Amino acid sequence: KGAIDVGLHVGAYIYSRARNKAEAERDAVNLFNACKPYMDKIDMPLYIDLEQSGLERYADTVAIAFLNKMSALGVKKRGVYANLHWWDNYLTKTRKDYRSNAFWVAQYNDVCQFKPASDVGIWQYSSKGQVSGINADWVDMDICYIEYWKK
Repeated sequence: KGAIDVGLHVGAYIYSRARNKAEAERDAVNLFNACKPYMDKIDMPLYIDLEQSGLERYADTVAIAFLNKMSALGVKKRGVYANLHWWDNYLTKTRKDYRSNAFWVAQYNDVCQFKPASDVGIWQYSSKGQVSGINADWVDMDICYIEYWKK
């Protein structure tokens, strides 16, 4: 609410530990319900965050179930957040079949090596940023390539 009130572009994500379709759909419903009071003001995608060690083998199943459930809930701007290693090794079906969704790639590097680069909506390039006004030791830093708020 505070971010919306000061005019920031707003989206949200849920950190997932889902292992199957039902758990992924539950994550989608939980995120949707948390955002529901603000849906008319949210102008960035709603994401599932997949990076829990030990759950790599479920990544495609979970991502696809989440994206489909969000679509069924009427959410047009939806996506998946993961580091480049997960995208390259565990989210291969998601990459191939869901290119119209928002891919958020974490790779702490000078350049994002996700291929094709045109599929990257947001690139998280650092976890050690500093931002004036944010009282924290570190801040994740991202570049948004797609102006989701205009879509």
